[in-house]
Amino acid sequence: MSGQPEPIPAGSGFVEIALPVPLAQTFTYRWPEGSQPVAGDAVTVSFSRRDLVGVVVAGATTSELARVLPVQRVFEPVYRIDPQRMELARQVADYYGCPLGEVLRLMIPPRPGTKARKSPLQVDADREPVAARELTAQQAHCVSRVGEALERDHYASYLLHGVTGSGKTEVYLQLIARCLESGRSALILLPEIALTPQTIRRVRERFPGQVAPSHSRLSVGERCAVWEAAARGEAKVIVGARSAAFAPMPGLGLIVVDEEHEPSFKSEKHPRYHARDVALLRARIEGVPVILGSATPALESWYNARQGKHELLELPDRVSGPGKMAAVHIIDRRKEGKGRFDTLSPELGSAIETALAAGNQTILFHNRRGFARYLQCASCGEVVQCPRCDISLTWHLSSDQLRCHYCDHRRPRPRACPECAQEILDPRGTGTERVELALETRFPGARILRMDQDTTRGKSGHRRILDAFGRGEADILVGTQMVAKGLHFPGVTVVGVIDADQGLHFPDFRAHERAFQLLTQVSGRAGRGQAGDVFAQTLDPAHRVLRRLADHDVEGFLSEELEQRALLGYPPYRRLHAVTVTAPTEELLDAVLEHLSVTLRHHLDDQKLEILGPARAVLARINRRYRGQMLIKGNLGPARKRWLVHLFAEIKTSIRGAGRADLALDVDPLHLL
Repeated sequence: MSGQPEPIPAGSGFVEIALPVPLAQTFTYRWPEGSQPVAGDAVTVSFSRRDLVGVVVAGATTSELARVLPVQRVFEPVYRIDPQRMELARQVADYYGCPLGEVLRLMIPPRPGTKARKSPLQVDADREPVAARELTAQQAHCVSRVGEALERDHYASYLLHGVTGSGKTEVYLQLIARCLESGRSALILLPEIALTPQTIRRVRERFPGQVAPSHSRLSVGERCAVWEAAARGEAKVIVGARSAAFAPMPGLGLIVVDEEHEPSFKSEKHPRYHARDVALLRARIEGVPVILGSATPALESWYNARQGKHELLELPDRVSGPGKMAAVHIIDRRKEGKGRFDTLSPELGSAIETALAAGNQTILFHNRRGFARYLQCASCGEVVQCPRCDISLTWHLSSDQLRCHYCDHRRPRPRACPECAQEILDPRGTGTERVELALETRFPGARILRMDQDTTRGKSGHRRILDAFGRGEADILVGTQMVAKGLHFPGVTVVGVIDADQGLHFPDFRAHERAFQLLTQVSGRAGRGQAGDVFAQTLDPAHRVLRRLADHDVEGFLSEELEQRALLGYPPYRRLHAVTVTAPTEELLDAVLEHLSVTLRHHLDDQKLEILGPARAVLARINRRYRGQMLIKGNLGPARKRWLVHLFAEIKTSIRGAGRADLALDVDPLHLL
């Protein structure tokens, strides 16, 4: 495949343009006179009384339309999509069953051409690069294996399985250095870039003036500046979140997907792509090596490595501190008697006291924000619900509000029960605010930081908290899953999991995998500078996830989970497709689901496919819309996925009122909620 865009032969003056609309077709427009269109050109056109950014995909010799609208603007060539990314967009659209225009739109920043106040490369351009660290024998082996593919300049995929603190980042950095030395560029994907400032800092310190970040918290002008710097080859290293998988990278030589197991790599909005899998596709198209790194690999990645699709590289030992993993203590809260428990078990409370006395730090993990999960009337048992969702409202003490974490409905905390008017609404369940209050009560002299969605508003919210904790300005950091993400604090000797049962009994086939990954990751924050301890509080101490956690047995857990998936016919043994239907009324939802069920079973009458449902979704109503699902197990090729999308459009026109319903296909869903 040529690396240069192909000019479209001059003809009738018409072009076919892919637009980011939910229609699987291109649209004909008139090209402005005096210039020649090129495949991949980014343009602005008028569509249905609004201006949209689209991409030229082909020329058109004729048009059956009586009036063909003109292209309004052709953007600078720096925004032109190269042939490799055009092919990537086609393959992504085929795999995920979505229109080509919606994928191509991911390859252009919002409002292209917007100017930034300064270049993203000026931040550290004058600094001297930090020297590379000496590699252990295990790290050197990993660098050597991937380095061979770099030298041969061809596709190869690697799963780098290294325990927390094993030096995976240094492996990435030394491979990127080799890449840059050969005149090529590198792409690093991180799950949530705002939560990984330490990784970004290390990359920038090693390659000053050559690194540009790409993520949603940048301004429109900054995102355009990053895109332009990458397209011109000025930014040799792009460090970005999910959407950076589509960034322009001329001379791409290496792709790194760090924390490849993280769910945030999967888009929950259309198109519902997984950035890890897009990275694998792109690496294959461009003929470059790709590394998937994790201490807790996704089950699919581990399975693919066992099947020989990825080469498995391992870093089983830590490179600093005591050299061994922190001891994990499973705290059986049943022994504390019946009734309500204190937030901190005696064992965890004592460990925090010891850490404070020694001048060490503690991280407490609780994956629920707010003060209380819900308010319940002690007289009639009524729970205050969200009026838009089938969800209880969470009480936030800081604002004294009840909030829905799904539709963001807010209301002042009621003083009386809305059902019986009794003024005895009890806060039930624990959120991070309640944990913080318990700490302030138990350790009045301790300096405490809380890190959750409520305390990290704004562009620098995450970094402000993490930098303060890293400087030793706080003794205890309490937070949601944000505190589990790739953080390195040598002063942390204690990690506490307030409720290890939280994710273990979720009604989802990936629940155990996600719980194990999250608990292992947060446990890895302890013991990096000196010996550490992890305390996981539970009412189910015999659970297999917790047993494997205590033994640091990642491979044992993965093998056990693979056996369970094989028995049930779930990924990675069978492909999974979820069709979610939402509607403003239950009657309309039932009518659409019934039509969908009959049609699917008639047209997909294939012994290799299994169709499940329809059924109400676990989250049956969100933001005043009722939700239902059907599942398809088995392989659906591109043609069948396109047929499904056409079927969705047909259903919306064939059932009365169905225009108000939404149908969405999710290929390889990460959850079934």
